[in-house]
Amino acid sequence: NVVSTISTCYSDTFGFTSAEVNKILNNYSLSFWKDEIVKWYDGYTFGGSSEIYNPWSINSFVGLLEGPTCYWTNISDNSLINDLIKNCSKDVYSAFVGLLQDETYQFNLDSNISFNNFYQREKESIFSLLVASGYITVIEYDLSGKVFSKIPNFEVKETFKKMINDWFSPSVESYSEFIKSFLSCN
Repeated sequence: NVVSTISTCYSDTFGFTSAEVNKILNNYSLSFWKDEIVKWYDGYTFGGSSEIYNPWSINSFVGLLEGPTCYWTNISDNSLINDLIKNCSKDVYSAFVGLLQDETYQFNLDSNISFNNFYQREKESIFSLLVASGYITVIEYDLSGKVFSKIPNFEVKETFKKMINDWFSPSVESYSEFIKSFLSCN
C-alpha cells in the first residue's frame, strides 16, 4: 500500500502536533515564540490530522535559536520544483498564483506519479509532487482522489517568493512562459 498525505495511518507521525510543539517550546522557555511558530511552520494536514508542524524546522529553530526562517526549504536543492513551476503552462501558472494569494487549488491527487509526467508538464502530476514533497498541503479530499490544497505556511510561501525573485535576477537570460505571463499580468 502507498501511504500518502491523505492516508489516515501514521497521520499524526509525519510531523509534530500542536501539543508536541507547545511542550518543546515550554521545555526550552520559548513559548513567547508560539504565534510566530504557528505562522511559519504549522499548516500541514496528513489524513485526518491537521495542525501538523514541520519537524525539521521546529528542531532547527530550537537548536539554532536564530528566530523563524526558512530552515526546511534551505536544506535541499529545489531545482526540480523550480524548473517545473518556472516552465509551466498557463493553467499551472494561474493555479500557482492563486496559491500564492492564499487561495486553494482543487485537483485530482495522483499517488503514483512518475518523472515522465512531470516533464510532460502534466498539471495533476506537478501538483501531486508539490503535495508529496510538502510544498502544498491537502486541506480537504474525497474518496475519488479530488483534493483541495493550499500553501501550508509562511516558510513555504517565502521559499516560493525567493524562487520567483531569483528568476528575475540579472543572470536569467531568457524568460519562460510563466515569467512572460507574470510580467504581462495574465
